[in-house]
Amino acid sequence: MTHPEYRQVYVTTGDFMAGSIVALLKSFGIDAYFNQDTSEIAGPLGTARIFVPASQCQDAVQILAQMEGGKLESSPWDQYAELANEEKEGDIDQ
Repeated sequence: MTHPEYRQVYVTTGDFMAGSIVALLKSFGIDAYFNQDTSEIAGPLGTARIFVPASQCQDAVQILAQMEGGKLESSPWDQYAELANEEKEGDIDQ
């Protein structure tokens, strides 16, 4: 069995941020993991590198660009606003 080739797609600091980014990518079906280099700094703020399979690299980069651009952010209130708009549209008598 051959293992897929993984490529680095992102660099961040800290295992919390790296874990959050890995979770985001996995929520889109991308197999991801991070490797934290603590040789430069002790503690949880070492450089963390995010890796994905080469075959999913392009999709991962697009998702990360959307993340950096704030296009994946939402508030818990967004779902209620959508429901309210759907109810208003359904109440219109024609």
